[in-house]
Amino acid sequence: MGTKNNSSLNYDTRIYNAIRTIAGHKIIDPNSGTIKDAKKTLGYVAAIHSDPDEDLYGTIDVREYISNENYQGEDTANDNVGLHEGVYLSAIQDNSSGVVLLPMMFSDVVIVTDPETVTEYVIKYSHVDQMQLQAHESVTVGVTETEAYQNTSDTPDYNELAPTGRQAATQYTPDGARTIVNKDKSGTPAAEFDVLGTGIDGHVGNLHFGADNSKIFLGASTATDPAVLGNELADILSNILSLLSNVTVATSIGPQPFINVAAFADLQAKIVSYKASCSNFLSKNVKLT
Repeated sequence: MGTKNNSSLNYDTRIYNAIRTIAGHKIIDPNSGTIKDAKKTLGYVAAIHSDPDEDLYGTIDVREYISNENYQGEDTANDNVGLHEGVYLSAIQDNSSGVVLLPMMFSDVVIVTDPETVTEYVIKYSHVDQMQLQAHESVTVGVTETEAYQNTSDTPDYNELAPTGRQAATQYTPDGARTIVNKDKSGTPAAEFDVLGTGIDGHVGNLHFGADNSKIFLGASTATDPAVLGNELADILSNILSLLSNVTVATSIGPQPFINVAAFADLQAKIVSYKASCSNFLSKNVKLT
């Protein structure tokens, strides 16, 4: 049997590759082998255009990490080489809605180019200075803890792991925001806050709080009993006990103090001590004006 001649196949491959190279001369980047104006570029934030009067307002400048392989024959000392000006923060330049992230100055970013419009925009950030989540109906940000993943043959996939019951989430709607924190599987919130357009009405455990214009309610938004000023109340009670300890009663042997006058004096001393130490008598956390 004769040996197989592959020369014709080699010629066909060479011709194919030559035609492909010629056809892609204006399309393929010879340095990276990617389609021109479609590759990912790694760089850092060189400028942030935050002045509304600027033509490039709402965009950033990205300085590409220069390598001799990417810029053969070019003067890499030129300030314009590897500089991408007016890079969009998202694929859509209108940043008034949707998800928009503003990277920090000098942070690393990855940018891409839209082959059709030749506009550049950021797709990945190392450090973010500002984040926008703007939606029409609602935005929910939260954490739901699940059982730990076990790298065994019979362990459930990540999306099938059972929740532990520990979770916290805040949902924002046009009417307000609600934050709920659960610590177990009972379903009873350990903490719940409602921030409504007309004020605040929520509770933490058994403590309710709310706001209606300049008023603050503890317990419920329908509360009617006014709160007292702790220091003022302590002074009033101390003065009352001082007066009571000096009260005398007319007897056959002359004016006499109350039999339990010593208890009044002792209680008065405790009130003074409580006021000074804010222990038991005065609140440590709630302050009123």
